[in-house]
Formats: sequence, structure tokens, C-alpha cells
Amino acid sequence: MLLFLTGTTLLCLKGSLAFGGILCVGSVAFLVALCIISILLHERREGKILYKETSYQYLFFLSLIAWGVLFGSSFLDPTAFPALLMGIIFSAFGGDILALSLGLYMDLVYCLALGLSGFYTAGYVGLTLCAVLLSRVLRQQKRFEKISSYVMMEALTVGFAAVAGYFTDLHLTYEMLLVAGGVGVVEILYTMLILPRFEGLIGHEEVALYEMLLDPAYSLLMELRSFSEAEYQRACKVAHLARLCGEEIGVNASLCEAGGLYYRIGKMMGEPEIDHAVKIAGRHNFPKELTDILYEYEAVLKKPSSEESAIVHMCDALVKKVEAFAAASSSMESSWNQEMVIYQTLNELSSLGIYDDSSISMNQFLKIRNRLVREGSLV
Repeated sequence: MLLFLTGTTLLCLKGSLAFGGILCVGSVAFLVALCIISILLHERREGKILYKETSYQYLFFLSLIAWGVLFGSSFLDPTAFPALLMGIIFSAFGGDILALSLGLYMDLVYCLALGLSGFYTAGYVGLTLCAVLLSRVLRQQKRFEKISSYVMMEALTVGFAAVAGYFTDLHLTYEMLLVAGGVGVVEILYTMLILPRFEGLIGHEEVALYEMLLDPAYSLLMELRSFSEAEYQRACKVAHLARLCGEEIGVNASLCEAGGLYYRIGKMMGEPEIDHAVKIAGRHNFPKELTDILYEYEAVLKKPSSEESAIVHMCDALVKKVEAFAAASSSMESSWNQEMVIYQTLNELSSLGIYDDSSISMNQFLKIRNRLVREGSLV
């Protein structure tokens, strides 16, 4: 809050606003800031932003970079303002809504403080929105999509400068385009070199959270083991298989493992198991994605809505079927029989349409099935 207050004040002074102007800009900025704080708290409460000990230090450092860029841009022509960078900087913190809100705040303050026209405001808002949408593509590992995004960023930056220069001053110079091209290069370099580092640092918080939840010494797991050693060992088996399958198709393997480990945690409190599981998840501050998997237990109340949830459902159903066959007949010691059970169980579940809402593809389904067959004895 102090950083945003200081930045807004300095920008107003740079724009040579009188006291009344500063008061007006500050009032508008204050109201927008309250909305952003509400969004921030909502995103955190909903589990869309992960924290370790409720630390906002990364958001502070990202904001510091954004204000530095904003203040530095105030010495350039308005056509060279890196509006794309405003959205990309905050995309590293997580949550498109938060990134868009903070980016639009920067655009609004910049235009009000420097007295720019509504044309510039609308242009900056459009560029920031494009940046937030492009940030989704930039998180992918596909080289072609990333290169296409970089080209689009450069084209948007130069294109806006050309349009703004023509419609505001009715002239267009090579110098303006050259400066805009340089700004586009800076935006691309930031996206390539700095953005991944911040995303990696913030990603450590998610890693630390799952490491805690998967630690055998974690209090909830110790409670489960005290409740039933057999149930604990079964949970470990499902978690192990779920992680292997998650790694096989390239989804969040830690989420798959945690989902398998806590899938039947509601049994400790009896019926209704799903309600109790969700309550336990709430008390232990589980991520929303993990809580969703518990809510979708056995597709009773809701079908699996993610690849990870589908994987956990498959592994749990398969372990249940294999254990039932193993208890009924010693013939399950034959790997051929076990392979038939794997094929039959997963094919039946797929034919029932249980995984239709999980966005899991047929190719991913076949990879999971083959990985489980290669695993060997599941008894």
C-alpha cells in the first residue's frame, strides 16, 4: 500500500498536477486499490494463490519493478508506454484477474497523472488485456507458441505506436516506430529472461506446500495411520500409482499423489465421507485443486473435473478391483490376469463417461493404462 501510494504521488508530481488534481487522482486510485485488495483476498481465500506463511514479498517486488517501469516511461513519448509489460509482470504472481486488475491500475494512474486522452487509456487497457491473455500461452513449453507470442507482442507494441501517433498528431515518424520497436524488444527480453525466474520463485511455495502434505510425519497422515494401518498403506499405494500416471502424461504429479493419499480421508470421521473430507481439507488449508479431488470422490457428487482428479479416480478404482480379485483368488498372482483386470476396469470406467468433464484425452488415457500395466504387481 505504501509503495502504491508513493508511486502514485510521484507520478502525479511528475505530471505537474496541482493539489486538486493530485487529490482527484488519489481518490480514484484509492477506490481502485480497495477493489484490488478485495480481489487479492478473495483469490487467496479461494486457494487460487498459494502462500507460505502468508508472504506477499513477491507481489511487493513485482510491484516495485512495475512502478520503476511506469515512472521511467513517463519520460518517454506516450506511444512508447510498455502497457503489455504491465500485465505480464503481475502474471507471475498467479491469477489472471489479479494480474489484469493491477495492470489496469497502472494504466489508469499513468493516464490520469500525465493528463493523457481517453484514446491512450483505451489503448493501454486493450494492450494490458492482451498481455494477460498471452501470459497463458507463455506458460506453455511449446516453442512455436512462445515464438508466436513474442512476435505478437512486438507487433502489438509497434502497431499501437503507429495508430496512436497517426490519430493524435496526424503524423508518423520512423523515430516513433524505432522507439516502439525497442520497447517491444525490452518486453520480450523481460518475458524470456526475468519472468521465468519470478515464476520459479513463486512456484517454490506450491512445492513446499505439497512437500509438507506428502511428508509421512505430517500430522494428518499420522492420524490416518493411527486410525487404520491398512487404510494408510492403501492410500500410499494409490498415491504412488497416481504420481506415476501424472508424470506419464505431464500433469501435476504432486497433486495426483496428494489426491491419492487423502482420497478417502473422510473415512476417519464416518458418513458422509465426502463432507467430512472437505471439512478436513478446509481445516488443513488444502489447495483448492486438492479439495476438488476430494469432493469428486468416486464421482458420487460430481465427475472428475481435471486430469489429476481423473487419474486419482482410476487408480483408486483399480486398486479396489485388484484387491477384491486378490482376496477372492490366488490367480491374481499371474501378471496376465492382472493385465486383463486393468484393461477391463479402465475401459468400463471410460465407457461410462465418468471422465468426460476432466478434459483428459484418449491419448492420455491410453498412456495411463499402459503405464499401469508396466508397473507390475498391484496386489
